[in-house]
Amino acid sequence: MIAIDAGALVMLLADAGPVGEALRDRVQGERLLAPYLVDIEVTSALLGRHRGGKLTDRELEDALAAFDDLPIRRLEHVPLLPRVRELFTNLSAYDATYVALAEGFDVPLVTSDGRIKDGARAKQAKCAVEVFNEKTLSPARSG
Repeated sequence: MIAIDAGALVMLLADAGPVGEALRDRVQGERLLAPYLVDIEVTSALLGRHRGGKLTDRELEDALAAFDDLPIRRLEHVPLLPRVRELFTNLSAYDATYVALAEGFDVPLVTSDGRIKDGARAKQAKCAVEVFNEKTLSPARSG
């Protein structure tokens, strides 16, 4: 089981290169966890890529359909808010929500944003953070 953030999901869904491939390999066979806000974040990011010309109409529709098909267990974020407030000095509230969720389930957080790893380390997060992006091309772990 792993927690996964919106950035990683967008790369998994819309990146045909090595980062998307690595993320698809990483989540294969895993149970995925995310807060309910993931739906708005992923949809917004995919629509933004489409508006910016980075996704065709067909690629957008395929990515949204693939997102709908992912077996993500969505969880309420309200119980996480006390920990989000603690993490907020080094992370956005959105990013802190994913970290708090991973901590609560004692699972790694998969992300495409290296700043989350740095911010989580600074606040002594109680979860591993695996970063998948162009700089890493493989998971960089902390925690």
